[in-house]
Amino acid sequence: MARTLLAVASRFTPYATGILCLIAVAPMPVDAQALPGQDRPSFSRPSAAAKAPDQKARKMVIGFHVNSIDEIDWKNSTFRSDLYWWVRYPEPATEVEQARIEALEFVNGDVENGPGKVQEKKRLAATNEIYISYRTIARFHFEPDFRKYPFDRQRFPIIVEHETLPAADLVFQDDTDSYGRSGAAEALWGLGSSVRVPDLEVTRVVREFSNHEYKTNFGDPQANSATGFSRVELGIEVKRRFVPYLVKILIPLFIILLLTYLVFFVPAQELEVAAGLTVTSILACIAFQFTLTTNMPDVGYLMTSDRIFHLSYLLIMLAMAETVWTFNLEKSGEIKLSKRIEAWSRIVYPAGFILGMLVIVAEGLSG
Repeated sequence: MARTLLAVASRFTPYATGILCLIAVAPMPVDAQALPGQDRPSFSRPSAAAKAPDQKARKMVIGFHVNSIDEIDWKNSTFRSDLYWWVRYPEPATEVEQARIEALEFVNGDVENGPGKVQEKKRLAATNEIYISYRTIARFHFEPDFRKYPFDRQRFPIIVEHETLPAADLVFQDDTDSYGRSGAAEALWGLGSSVRVPDLEVTRVVREFSNHEYKTNFGDPQANSATGFSRVELGIEVKRRFVPYLVKILIPLFIILLLTYLVFFVPAQELEVAAGLTVTSILACIAFQFTLTTNMPDVGYLMTSDRIFHLSYLLIMLAMAETVWTFNLEKSGEIKLSKRIEAWSRIVYPAGFILGMLVIVAEGLSG
């Protein structure tokens, strides 16, 4: 029996030896992250479901200091800002993870080469954190609202979000300690003391932290159909210094309406003279409105300034209608009634303008 087993073993020994050699030289599975040249992180937006349930989101402290706001382009809804901003976050285990964490972006800004120029980057040994400060000079987009122009209030936002990490992995926190040490009023935290916005007055600065949800999987079939990302918005709220604008509108309109007012002193039978005054006035009013809105964006709603011009159009039209009415009354022999209407018109016309302006201005200042 023993001789039989030895014979079988000797017959299959070459085959066994070959199989063992193949197993020894076969390539083993290797983690792609361990290969040379593959240490750069992937910046595709990951699925929030891929996060381990027991892992907590990383906290990133963020702060801002705006140096200037200028070059406001109302027509294209952009403004230019020069600002410093900084982040602090717990030191990660690897440089690859650190590079991934620092992939931040301005959602509404036209910034080239990342989030901006790195001013300083260091490790804080006392808290075991990484600190980075940036300086960014860029154009930012905003959504102006001119419904109450020239009594309008605007908001200039600067929005920061992480490129790839969802809110389940990274959450922004406000750097209130740094702002508190600045000595500035809390309503203006994040704004430099020398910031001046042309023709506008800064009322307050707000910092809003939210979880912005994208209802898409960004083309990744393994990702969820909706993913939330932590977002911080620095909003500089301003109001227009309306007195100069109101004066620019009212003085030319007052002159135009004064020309129209003269028709109430023109004899009713002089219809051509009165018609010439009213037609000239309405053409001048249209040209003035067109000039005033040249640098304004095309909007699909009425502005307060539009209501002022509409009041002027209405008064000019009524003045023309009164002139035709009194002309026909005198022509039919009702001279006394014609004189009475002209006398009342001289009072009602300016009263209507003043009352209408008060209503429009009160509506513009409300809210």
